[in-house]
Amino acid sequence: MFGHEYSEDHRPVTYFRGYPIHAATLLVIAHVAAFILCAIGQGSGLGRAIAELNYSSTDVLARGAVWQFLTYAFVHPASEGVWFAIEMWLLFQFGREVERFLGRRAFLQLYGALLLVGPIVLTLTGLFVPTAFGGSSILHFAIFVAFAALYPSVGVFFGIAARWVAVAILVIYTLQGFAFHAISMLLVLWTTAPLAFGFVQMTRSGFAWPTFRLPGRKPKFRVVPKPAAASPNSAVEDNAAAEMDVLLDKIAKSGIASLSSKERTRLERAREALLKKDQR
Repeated sequence: MFGHEYSEDHRPVTYFRGYPIHAATLLVIAHVAAFILCAIGQGSGLGRAIAELNYSSTDVLARGAVWQFLTYAFVHPASEGVWFAIEMWLLFQFGREVERFLGRRAFLQLYGALLLVGPIVLTLTGLFVPTAFGGSSILHFAIFVAFAALYPSVGVFFGIAARWVAVAILVIYTLQGFAFHAISMLLVLWTTAPLAFGFVQMTRSGFAWPTFRLPGRKPKFRVVPKPAAASPNSAVEDNAAAEMDVLLDKIAKSGIASLSSKERTRLERAREALLKKDQR
């Protein structure tokens, strides 16, 4: 099944003291750094300048403030406090699982699409009614929707299936939006959540999303030395990758709870064998 190949795109970006660092982890680090900078800026009397980083259709259409298409998601007021910490934990936990399944490139494409689609819709709406938006909670809820689309039956939050947790949060956000007349929030919510779900379904079906590369110089030809003979460990590593593919297919179809204790042990051994290969 698509997304279960153990290719370079499915490996961590790097390792820190033996601990794998994924793209989702780097995104958490970026948001935490933004939270710290926002707190320092607010304490230094720069609250108005920070507020300028939130999305505003008036600023975009009248002043060309296109940077707000990106910066709005990194505005984290210090008042968010514990909720921000919970949001980052959710991004780390579920974003990492989505990345492991889809691969780093597809995950970053999904994150970028979710980041931009909200401001695009709000800008079109802003041609008729001014709109404004800020924060990343809806963006990261959409990442959870992607996780629920991948593993709908997996128990999360007191064992409740991921699909029902996603539906419950979607309903709560929608009711809040109606109660407080938060039209911008509703537009972003009902744009990003279906996008995340559709992205996952299309990717799992084998759809290849377009990639873009900057033009560069043509590569120079060089003599490549004859490849060395395969090491004795190569067969073991190939078997570990094949076994991991089979077990991940079972997880995708029936959820992680469907694995027996022996299968969980085999999955962990296969993962360790592949990690040792990366570290050599």
